[in-house]
Order: sequence, then C-alpha cells, then structure tokens
Amino acid sequence: MILIGVAASVLLMFPAISAYSGYSLTDVSSALADQGAAFEQSSQRILEGTDSRTGLLLVQSLLAPLTLVALPLAALYWFERRRGLVVFLIALAVPVVTSIMVGRDQQLGWALIVVGAAWVISRYRRDIGIRWRDMIVLVGSAVIFALLFAMRKASRGLEGAFCPPGAVECLGMREERTLFDAAFQSMASYMSQGMEGLGRAFETEWAFGGGLAHSPAVNDLLARLFGFQEAPSVSAQLGEVGWSATWYWSTAITSFANDIPWILIPFLFILQGLVLGSSWVSSLRDGDFLSVGVFVLTWLGVLYTPQNLQLAASGPTYIGYVVLLLAYIFRAGLRQLDRAPRGARRAPRAPGRSAVLPN
Repeated sequence: MILIGVAASVLLMFPAISAYSGYSLTDVSSALADQGAAFEQSSQRILEGTDSRTGLLLVQSLLAPLTLVALPLAALYWFERRRGLVVFLIALAVPVVTSIMVGRDQQLGWALIVVGAAWVISRYRRDIGIRWRDMIVLVGSAVIFALLFAMRKASRGLEGAFCPPGAVECLGMREERTLFDAAFQSMASYMSQGMEGLGRAFETEWAFGGGLAHSPAVNDLLARLFGFQEAPSVSAQLGEVGWSATWYWSTAITSFANDIPWILIPFLFILQGLVLGSSWVSSLRDGDFLSVGVFVLTWLGVLYTPQNLQLAASGPTYIGYVVLLLAYIFRAGLRQLDRAPRGARRAPRAPGRSAVLPN
C-alpha cells in the first residue's frame, strides 16, 4: 500500500505542478529563486478556474485514498522498523517540491503535521511516549519552522502592506522589522484572521447551503456540471459584512455553518472527537492503512479549525478523506458484529435437571 501510494503521488506530481504553477519540474531552481513569482503565477492559475484540469482532478480524486495516506504510512514504517528510508524521503519530497513550485506553504504544513502524527503513533506503539528532551526538540523545531516560515514569506517579495479588515497593525508596516517580528506577525495573523472572519459570519443570516456548501471545491464542480445556483449560505454572505470567503479565513466553524445550523455545530465536533479517539486507539493497536489514515487526516483537520475547513478545501482531498472515513466506519461496524454474541448454544440436558447455558 505504501509503495502504490508513493508511486501514485510521484506520477501525479508532474501534471499537478504543470497545471497549478505553469512550471515544469526542470524549473525548480527558477521557482526557488523567485518564490514571489511562483506564488503570483499559481494564484493566477487558481483564478482561471478548474475547467482546464478537470481530468487531473478526476484522477486525483480516484487515487486520493492512497496518496493521502502514503506519507504518514511511509513515515510510520521508517520510525518503527528503520526500513524504507528511501521511500519515505521520496514521499516527503513530493509536498516539498510542490510547495516550492507553487510558492505556497500548505503542502509544507501538511507534511509537517502528518509526519509528526506518524512519529507520535510510532512512539506510543513502542511504549516510549513523549519525554522531556523530546518536548525540547519539538519546541526548538517549532521555533526554527516559524523563522523559516517568515523568511519564506519575505522571499516572495510582495510589495506593500497586507491589511486585512479588522487588522490592528498591517503586516509589513513596521520599519526595521527583525526576522522575529516578521515571524510573530505572520503567526499572529494566521491564528487570528479566522476568528475575525467567524465574528463577521455571526452577523449573517443563516440559510441552508444545500448540503455541500461546506466544500467550495465540490460545490463549485457540481454547480458547473448541473447548472444550479449557489444557495445564499453563510460564506456567500460574507461580502456583505466586509469580509471575503475566498481571500480570507473564517474558521472551519463558518464552513460547517453553510450546511448546519450554528446550534448543532458543537455536536459535529463531538462526532469528530469520537472519530479521532477511535482511530487513535486503532492506530496504536493495529497501525494499519485505514486507522492511521483516518487519525492523521482527522487530526490535521482539527488543527486547522481556527483557520478553515482544510480537508474540504480541495475536491480530491475531501473525496479521499470521506472514502477513508466511510471505509473505517464500515470496518468498525463489522468488527462490532463479530464481537457480538451469536446466541448461546444450549448444553445437553441432564436427566431430571434444567438446561445449563455456558458462560
């Protein structure tokens, strides 16, 4: 399963880079030298719509259950057995190279989260746990990542200041900003922008979005295929309250509210917690394809909740996750049926005594 998933990821990387960045893989040095140009070029490709890459999206959706789990499984295999390092590095190279070619950070963030989750699973499966020195290394790594993140933002060469609505201080407005200032501002913006959007979303009037409005990618695809009009969901009304549903974040809560009344959303998070807990236990016990995949992806979705509904932002990702989740739930149901008593069989009657049922 690991080899198939990694091979599919590598093969899909070539057309995906061409479709989303306009570069070919041989242009990696050019994209790395000018991340600002790579970011602008990929943004333009996204604004052009998905008509030119419908076939690619279809193939990505079909292979998503394999490609989504390839990296965490390869990482878990390496952490536990110290085998398959080359396969793990190839799987890790796919999101790193893709991130460079499109000038965006999403792929790097995904890779960091899923590899970290696989590492935690491997530790507990080997009964090691997280020690103090591990925490020190993790904190140090987080600081280094934040600084590298700020350096990459600066390397894009974006001119002017970024002033989203509600910002107390615009990014890039300080004179003589240090690298720590840039890192702090970027992280603060990432963590707070969604909450500003959520506050504005509360000012809208709730309306049922049709059932798929929480996933713009899938909803837009169906709208083009069948020609129906988008419902006036919460996200569709954000422009009326001075926000944007496409350029700014509004948390995963707002996305859920496109199809679920506000008062029911806490119950959705309870269900998400049950899936997370169940897949965590199953990952520790079995460490199999479905358990690890559902746990890692659900955990990733939880971490992104203050920003957006990350798992539903991409059509192939959303479809792949739903397929994995349904397969996991179906398998769990079958296991419960297997554990259920099949009916106690009666023991032979002894003369003059009542039948005795076995324990």
